[in-house]
Amino acid sequence: MTTPNADKWEWYYPNTDGTADGMALHSYTVDGTCASNTLVSSELAQADDYWNGAIGKVTSGSNDGQYFHIRDFDAATDAATLAKHLPQACGSADTFELYAGGAWRSSNDIPGMTSGATDLGGITIVKAGYYNGDGNGTVNFYYNGGSTEAVAWTPPGGALGAQVDVSAGGTFTAYGTDEDKWISFTAVPGSFGVADDADVLALTYPKNIFIPDVEGYESATDKLRFRTLPGHNNDTDAMVDARFYLDAHGTATATNITTALGTAADTLSGSDFSTWPSSGWIKNTTANSGTGDLRCFYGKSGNDITCMGVDWGRFPFDAGTNEPAVDSVITGGTSSASGTVAGVAVSSGSFSTTNAAGYVYVYGIDGQFTDDEEFTVDGTDQAFVNGSSVLGYRDYAATSWGTDDAVSYYPDSDIALDVGTGEEFTGGTCESSPPINKTFTAPETYTLGIQAGDIGAGTAAAVHVREFVVDGMRPRSDVRDSIIVEWS
Repeated sequence: MTTPNADKWEWYYPNTDGTADGMALHSYTVDGTCASNTLVSSELAQADDYWNGAIGKVTSGSNDGQYFHIRDFDAATDAATLAKHLPQACGSADTFELYAGGAWRSSNDIPGMTSGATDLGGITIVKAGYYNGDGNGTVNFYYNGGSTEAVAWTPPGGALGAQVDVSAGGTFTAYGTDEDKWISFTAVPGSFGVADDADVLALTYPKNIFIPDVEGYESATDKLRFRTLPGHNNDTDAMVDARFYLDAHGTATATNITTALGTAADTLSGSDFSTWPSSGWIKNTTANSGTGDLRCFYGKSGNDITCMGVDWGRFPFDAGTNEPAVDSVITGGTSSASGTVAGVAVSSGSFSTTNAAGYVYVYGIDGQFTDDEEFTVDGTDQAFVNGSSVLGYRDYAATSWGTDDAVSYYPDSDIALDVGTGEEFTGGTCESSPPINKTFTAPETYTLGIQAGDIGAGTAAAVHVREFVVDGMRPRSDVRDSIIVEWS
């Protein structure tokens, strides 16, 4: 058994309408002429708000290749209102695809790094792996007397890899010395140059092709966003001891804080925030005896950041009979504590069989929900609290921070593994639907990564992505947590 190379793991969009692994996504057709921020199609026959939060891509016409984010879907008019305007209005018969949720992998792969075309004759770049990173790489062409033409790849900041014989033409992959960094390309022998040559290839991380921007209208609300990201081992050998983890945004370095912080909004000073982005998540790795604690921050100025107050929390529940809707207000029957539902994560049972158990995530918490009390929505019983509510973001318990505590930049998202059943996953059909019985974490190294075991040849697995959007956080167009899979 050989070890599969890095390019053999491929990420795909989920298929909302799929009924089996690897089906193509539905292609929707525009009816008539739309405004530049709307798409209308009679084929959009789903319920009101079904497509809210979905990512999509125009696949023909003057906007071909443009990605978009749906703000609102109106079932009565078959119209999707977009978060931003397209460069032009789509015309009648233009086509588009939608990427929301779903339990199956589609046949549509997620693009790699964004790159320009190469000027090398006969060489066309197909895809560049995410491990290459941002920066300039070099595609090297070797004429070799015109009989054994070859291509080699030098990734950004890396070393020149081995030559790949392309004289027969076809589709090839070239690796840097670090074989996690690769490009795939097609080669057409009749169009090759007649001398050695090289061309610089500028690579950048793509944005808005899977995780959308945090839009201005979203940042004025509290919400949870979920995505399902299926992947597939396209090799003939297993990926042994595969693990999934996150590469946090940029090159922010760990530091220490020089002021204390409670759970209310306040300015936090650090020894050195110079490499940090202007907004995001900060983790105190000293707090809670090393377990940690999180805050959402914005407004970096020098070595000061503004941390938002904590009014989110969660509590376990059981004996669930009615699922509280997102944005409904729940009230504890004994404690009179209240909060607004951001999401419900079911870990066992179901509401239909009156034995659902799991966690309720709430924001705007007033008071503390207590063990064994029943909570209601508008006087209707929902379930019983199975333990006290805990204040905090992203499953951390909020506590006070002390001067000189250690802090680090924290990924924007949490992930959970889904190995599926017969290649069918538990992802919801829309961004507000959490997967069933999944535990979310944000590991940042292979050692701490979520262990998938061996991913067999031709086998799919999925990662569910969870984002907390907090009222008052700044709109962001740079949401980028690279999800990394490695194997032995």
